[in-house]
Amino acid sequence: MNFPNFAFWSHLLVGVGLEICGLAALAWMAQRAFRPVVWQRAVWRMAVVCLLLLPASEWTGFGRGAAAMIVGQKRSVENPPASVSTTIKLQSAGQSLEPGRASSAPPPAVWWPGGLWLAGMLLILARMGAVQVFLLVLRWRREKITTPPWRERILSVAKRVGLRRGVCLLRMPKSISPMAFGILQPSIGLPPGFETRFSMAEQDAVLAHELAHLAAMDPLWFWLADLASALLWWHPLVWWVRRSLHGAAELAADEATALVPEGPGALAHCLVNLGKEMTAARGWGWIGINGGFRSKLGQRVERLTQMPSRANRPSSGWAKVAVAIFIIPALLLVCGFLQSAPGEKKDGWRDELRASWNSSPGAVLLLAAAEDKPVPAPRASDKRAAILSKLERIRLPEVGFDLSLPEALSWLQNESKRGDPAGVGVNFMIDTTARAEGPGFAPLDMRQVRIKISTPLHNLPLADVLDAITKVADGRIQYLTTDYAVVFSPRWPEITGLYSKVYQVNPRAFVHGLEETSGRSESGTYPPGALNEKLKNYLAAHGVNFDSPGKSVFFNDRTGVIVAHLSSNDLEIVTRAVAVLDPYMPQLVIESKFTDVTEELLQGLSLNLTEPAQKEFTATLTEKQRQTAVAAIERAGADILDAPRVTTLSGWQTCIGPKGSENMTLNLISTVKPDKFSIATVAVCTATVNHQTWTASDSRDVLDGHTLVFGAAIRTNQSSGAREFRVIFVTPIIIDPAGNRVHSDEEILSHFGP
Repeated sequence: MNFPNFAFWSHLLVGVGLEICGLAALAWMAQRAFRPVVWQRAVWRMAVVCLLLLPASEWTGFGRGAAAMIVGQKRSVENPPASVSTTIKLQSAGQSLEPGRASSAPPPAVWWPGGLWLAGMLLILARMGAVQVFLLVLRWRREKITTPPWRERILSVAKRVGLRRGVCLLRMPKSISPMAFGILQPSIGLPPGFETRFSMAEQDAVLAHELAHLAAMDPLWFWLADLASALLWWHPLVWWVRRSLHGAAELAADEATALVPEGPGALAHCLVNLGKEMTAARGWGWIGINGGFRSKLGQRVERLTQMPSRANRPSSGWAKVAVAIFIIPALLLVCGFLQSAPGEKKDGWRDELRASWNSSPGAVLLLAAAEDKPVPAPRASDKRAAILSKLERIRLPEVGFDLSLPEALSWLQNESKRGDPAGVGVNFMIDTTARAEGPGFAPLDMRQVRIKISTPLHNLPLADVLDAITKVADGRIQYLTTDYAVVFSPRWPEITGLYSKVYQVNPRAFVHGLEETSGRSESGTYPPGALNEKLKNYLAAHGVNFDSPGKSVFFNDRTGVIVAHLSSNDLEIVTRAVAVLDPYMPQLVIESKFTDVTEELLQGLSLNLTEPAQKEFTATLTEKQRQTAVAAIERAGADILDAPRVTTLSGWQTCIGPKGSENMTLNLISTVKPDKFSIATVAVCTATVNHQTWTASDSRDVLDGHTLVFGAAIRTNQSSGAREFRVIFVTPIIIDPAGNRVHSDEEILSHFGP
């Protein structure tokens, strides 16, 4: 897995950072347009909401898709430059491709930026959780003020500021200033000596200020602002928005003091006195609920002294609605533009949102986390799997052009980089050295092949686009996914009568036999392709004709695997010729059984063969497990059909038919692997049921003497809805030329365990 890399994280952080800057600037301009403080507070509240929505919009790609749906345009396909270097050079047949120009390996996966982001977020969330727990304990353990005079004063002031919920009054021994807190249970904490330090007018003004905080649900909004700061802690403007919200909330609460007699002046006097005391002591400020008396103290005092002594109760209901209508769509467009500058628009909103999610950072990280492996460097198969994954994941919004093959591949390479969140894309190459020639098939110049897609294709994975290119090309072409690129080459004409067969030989013995027939290398080593050429010459000397197009043979001298694609007569020659050089070719005896069972019986077995929603199932059983399953089926009264035991060679295709059934066949290929214990088995069972073809198949490795069990639902009872399954048991056993088992059960158990 080569993503997420550093480019991915830098692109993500820069994109989110610019979106936050745009949002903060938009909120600042919006609040400057409003004179009432309650409207300004509503602006900053909506800014906090947008900050919370921004990570979801970015990580899911919703903002990009919504912006493209609103203001996007169809993207036209531009012809790439005619000159493109897509030529590669091949080694001898059957060897891996070597690019003519070196391509740098994709950067390794980088996770530390995400880990740092997550660590900072968890640290701030832990502090928020500690504060909430502290406030909860504070409410339980502090002395509550329940005297009637206090209750009457609280109810009177609360009614004036519009607070309809009950408020709990607490005494805070170590607090300097009053504090308002509590989302579900509003509370006000009073410092020691509150009744003696302040006059009645000052007390009412302070209570009106704190009750105004509770009436406006400021504790909830402060908590949401803290949450946004935790999610986006690394951006300073997020903290600036948080402070701006606190400042606007304090000013709005100050205005509520005009609802009590001499409120503004009394609160200004209190602020001056409390400011002096708080300069010398920290108090409860660490939890962020000291009422904000130190926030721009001088400006607040000056504003209070100029405030009218009486005012109407402020209301921000319509302000919230108006600002929400303005801010949220603006955020959507700003974030969408920053995420998707080209504005690519698709036909339907479902396709738009699906495409946005497929290329979103959240989808990329989920896929990366699922596929990431703790290895220092990817193996060749992992690199190829990464390219195949990109071909399925990268989607092109629109494909339609009339270009030469090099031009089309250059365009696809650029598009793959745009669709890959890591910015790496997929490499495309053209094999100009391969020559697909033969009777009635002229040589093909790959650089002159034209690709014409007249009707544009929409929202297709890159893999489907490649298939479309091979179908509409004016020449016979094909593509192969390698470890570093997708390579296009001429396609051989389809030749009927050719079959593939796999042989398993002893590598050392077979190479020694080839050396006996054609000579040994002086150095004792062979360059890539030399042994393959020796085998080809050896088989040609025995009568195998390689002149016809499509015929090939490949030998892997490390695993001892020979793959031949020849006619049936040639395969017979190869079998005899291989047996000469490797006289011991593993033999197998195949035992098979067939039965039809109900779904209830299948689920009642002691083996986990299927899930209720599945139509097919497969499992591997030991000999004891197979006997137990067969006995359970027989006790249930189900018929079991036995097929004749078949003896075959490793790698040979075998066709088996059960006794008493003329419309069912089992085709399988069992190949003994180099460890001489494992058997690669490919099985396909077909049958005719109610004039329809039923098929079940499986492909897996089984140990010598173990049983491959597979099957599928074959019919359904129309009245009850119960399904009936056909079950096939296949047991391959390795034997010697005398027909005896090569490995005992004890030997297999000692090597592989139970």
